[in-house]
Amino acid sequence: MAPPLEKILKRTASGGSLVLGLSLLLVLNDRSESGLVLCFSVAAVLMCAVFELMRLGRVSELKAGLAWYSGAALSLLLLFSAREEHMARPLAEHLPLALSAGHQPSLWFEALCILLFTLAVHGLQRSLGVLVAAAFAAACIVWLAWQPLDLEARLVLLPLVSGLVLLGTLPALMSQRALPALCAVGLLALWLLPALPVLAWVHAAFGTAALVSVLALSKIGDTAGYYGGMSFGKRHPFPGLSPGKTEWGCVASLVAATLLGGVLALTGVLPELVWGWPTGFLLGAVLNLAAQAGDLFESAIKRRAGVKDSSGVFGPSGGLLDQLDSLLFSLPMAAATWPFLVV
Repeated sequence: MAPPLEKILKRTASGGSLVLGLSLLLVLNDRSESGLVLCFSVAAVLMCAVFELMRLGRVSELKAGLAWYSGAALSLLLLFSAREEHMARPLAEHLPLALSAGHQPSLWFEALCILLFTLAVHGLQRSLGVLVAAAFAAACIVWLAWQPLDLEARLVLLPLVSGLVLLGTLPALMSQRALPALCAVGLLALWLLPALPVLAWVHAAFGTAALVSVLALSKIGDTAGYYGGMSFGKRHPFPGLSPGKTEWGCVASLVAATLLGGVLALTGVLPELVWGWPTGFLLGAVLNLAAQAGDLFESAIKRRAGVKDSSGVFGPSGGLLDQLDSLLFSLPMAAATWPFLVV
């Protein structure tokens, strides 16, 4: 086992590399005329995350790889289409997007589309075979990308078609063995696939500074919690889920994100907030609580799969899913709360 100092240095170097890579990505995205660098980067990360999940111990026994990759492809096409619509509108029309009647597509309806599509492909795969499921997935993706209907019409027709296909395959999925797998695929799809496209929504609606703020508020708790737990932590409030997480680590994580939210609001990095800069404290706390919940949820999945880390890609920091876990809850939370907190 590596000495504590060596582990800390390796973890810090790994985190620093991620921050450097993300900074380079955002610089390239802002310099591009289309602004699609972020979309393609999200596409690559999402595909890698799906691949990593499908190799995650006992989770791989679901044998739903086709459904996962189809759902990932669909979510990316929705992301690109949404990004194209955002670019065609003036910024003032974007705020707030999540609850605005003029915002199409709705982020929540996109999540429903992705979920139903993934379940429909999984149902076809289990009942009629891989070739039928692949044909259905390919036809839907091609139709979504190139047919002339506007995005609003596509987001109405796609869940309707997927829902009808799912109903048709339900008799084959209601057996004692198939139904748990269907529920597991649905839960994991809803957890992993819709969250990352919110990054493009934040960037399109609020700009690069707001996107960096969301990422910082979501991830600073990881670092603060790690060092706080290493220095002062003794009690472990979640031994069954995350044995390494300590009470002091959780508190340090919450305090760091709350303070950072206030600083970002006070310095004008965050957009204008409804109650002025003190709202930044609330925003930081809310996103951190969601991020910590996301970390615990991923720990539960790893526990179920019988593994310690999702992979060894980032050395002592674990795998890609270990880096994304906090974002998978904090990004939907940002989409849900920002319309109420941002002017």
